[in-house]
Amino acid sequence: IKIPDFNIVSVRVLADSGKIVGKTILEADLRNKFGISVLAILRNSEMINTIKPEEKILRNDMVYISGDLEHIEQFYNAVI
Repeated sequence: IKIPDFNIVSVRVLADSGKIVGKTILEADLRNKFGISVLAILRNSEMINTIKPEEKILRNDMVYISGDLEHIEQFYNAVI
């Protein structure tokens, strides 16, 4: 099977502009606003790997995302 460019990275959520931290994935509308998909979240040494739209993103979460590099960079810049 040949898979086109597929990027998975982890991003530590340190800060934000009030549009991501404390909001659910659905409320933050990450797929439409940033073009990324959340695959998993590491929170306080607990891996959350069944991601639901109701899952909140909190400060200091390590978020595992997939998307093209341009969109990943946009998300990264929004949460550092």
